[in-house]
Amino acid sequence: MPIGKNHHRQIIGRAVVGGRRRRAIALAAVLMAVVIVATLAYSFLAAQSTTIGIAHNIENHSNALYVAESGLELAIAYIRANEDWRTDQSHGTWVTDQSFGDGTFTIVGEDGEDTDGDGTVDGDGDLGDDPDDLLTLTVTGKVSGTTHIARALVTPLSAGGGGQLVLHPTGVGSSTVLVGGGVGAGNWDLVNEETPDDNATYVASSGGTSYETDTYSTQDAGMSSGSIDSVTVHIRACKGLGGSKAKTVLRTSSVDCLGSQINLNSTTYSDHSTAYLTNPATGAAWTWDEIDAMEVGVTTRKGARCTQVYADVQYGGDVSYTVQRQGQP
Repeated sequence: MPIGKNHHRQIIGRAVVGGRRRRAIALAAVLMAVVIVATLAYSFLAAQSTTIGIAHNIENHSNALYVAESGLELAIAYIRANEDWRTDQSHGTWVTDQSFGDGTFTIVGEDGEDTDGDGTVDGDGDLGDDPDDLLTLTVTGKVSGTTHIARALVTPLSAGGGGQLVLHPTGVGSSTVLVGGGVGAGNWDLVNEETPDDNATYVASSGGTSYETDTYSTQDAGMSSGSIDSVTVHIRACKGLGGSKAKTVLRTSSVDCLGSQINLNSTTYSDHSTAYLTNPATGAAWTWDEIDAMEVGVTTRKGARCTQVYADVQYGGDVSYTVQRQGQP
């Protein structure tokens, strides 16, 4: 049966519509695929950005920890190497924003310890009033806005090996004015005996009212470490004429430091001394170089005699410390 024209047109129409539907479905599938790929790409980039940020934070914190711990080690090494740290440093901030590596550190030294765990150090706020006081060190390291805090409690141990040195004259000093009595290699040799011989050997001033001075070099202490508690100058003197007077002399840092005036009213020898807890010329703690360079002597008037001069040095041993690391507050 022959196909009519209308029927033929219907078949063609249905084919066209079907093709359009397939293309629409394919296009929708493509668009869906594009959306899925875009979503996955965005999620990947967001995750990558987050991961990079976390990595940077971890790196910065590791660097800040390294800077803080390094600053703490430097502070501990400073304390162990410097016996005068208690007077050189004060309670509070020692170093502020010191550059180190990729960041900076700040060191705070506080007298005492955090006894109740509230983050506050309990002490009297004075590092120099007691050598047995505990010290809390807090070091803050900073790198690119990230901080880390390192803290340690430093406890001094009892010093050992302290004692006393007696230093006698061994040669001429900066001044030789007094007149010698007895036999010796020089005025220094007339007054350097360990056991005084009184009038057997001595030095004396003339009969005038002006003071006349001898100073003598002393033997080296042979020490390089340990705190120096005091230096005491000793003389043994007696009256010559009426109105005889004497003073001890300690020459240090190119300065003659005189003791109090001693009135000598007897021809019998008597012992006198002047003690110095710090270097009287500088006002600072003694050093062993100053001990080796110092001179001791005597100044007298009106015929006063001196038969013995020496110094004694009281010293402590090396102080050691225990260090207890504490967690970040």
